[in-house]
Amino acid sequence: MKLKDIFLLCILANNMDFEKLLEERYSKETIHSIATFLVEHPENLDSYLQLIETGEAGTSQRAAWALGHAGVMDKTLLIAYLPNLIRLLEKPRHDSVARNIYRILQFLDIPENFEGIIYDLCIRDLLDPKQPIAVKCFGMTTAFNICKKHEELQPELKIVIEENLKDASAGYKSRARKILPKLKSAEF
Repeated sequence: MKLKDIFLLCILANNMDFEKLLEERYSKETIHSIATFLVEHPENLDSYLQLIETGEAGTSQRAAWALGHAGVMDKTLLIAYLPNLIRLLEKPRHDSVARNIYRILQFLDIPENFEGIIYDLCIRDLLDPKQPIAVKCFGMTTAFNICKKHEELQPELKIVIEENLKDASAGYKSRARKILPKLKSAEF
């Protein structure tokens, strides 16, 4: 770990003012340090998720970025917080909040009792022409992962993905090319 990262972790450990840190020291290093801190001190996740939900738009956006990194660093870290993540997805304050939550969800083994609501949110966002490509791509992967366990959902996901292909971006088409063949042939 770099000296700069150690310094930032010390700041976090001493005063836990995520909001101030995200406003004053916004950088990749800060985001990485906060993510590392959250992985090492998950007892701070409640207050951190509250910051994403109620903080200023810019702070919420930056905090979601760090949360996304923490979720990728530790794939089990946020399982207990799925109700919070779902609430944030239902009405995200910023595109980056949805993007980073879907980024996390695509790597999780989502418990069965949350699969339905998360799948529905993925479909909602895939059908929304205003959603950014990254939200759609991460949501597509999340929905596909749920479809692996629930084959009856595959035809719906296939239709939704194909409906958006005609005018889609290169990123959306690339992700669709990886997922559609697996839906068509049901090869897992």
